Amino acid sequence: MIRKIIRNILGFLLSTFAFISCSKDSTPDEESARYYVKYEVTFITQHLTATRYITFTNEEGFQTIEIKDNEKTITWDQTYGPVDKNFVPSLKCDVVGPYASSIINAKISLSRNGEPFVVKAEGSNAKSVLLRYKIDF
Repeated sequence: MIRKIIRNILGFLLSTFAFISCSKDSTPDEESARYYVKYEVTFITQHLTATRYITFTNEEGFQTIEIKDNEKTITWDQTYGPVDKNFVPSLKCDVVGPYASSIINAKISLSRNGEPFVVKAEGSNAKSVLLRYKIDF
């Protein structure tokens, strides 16, 4: 009788430990994943006096670049990382100046563990574009 009770208790404890150990939220691959963020921006401006601003996040926080170039079409792209899984890439692009008619095309792409970059956010506008994406895969 006592052996049967002890056997039942041990069986219950073993099955409980088995379920607890199998319910991990993340795998070792997810914990060690390395993410890279690629920002891409194209400014097409009709007036050469326009100033372009790009504000983005990287490992060091927010960064801003000011572009005063006498070209009508300007492209900029940069890759940053590695960053953590919960990192939120953010990209803001503006055109400022008199008669600053323009087209802004912007993209945020991500790569995980050396895989090809995948576009996660993109937008287009005449004066300003704001993109954000939370890494959650």
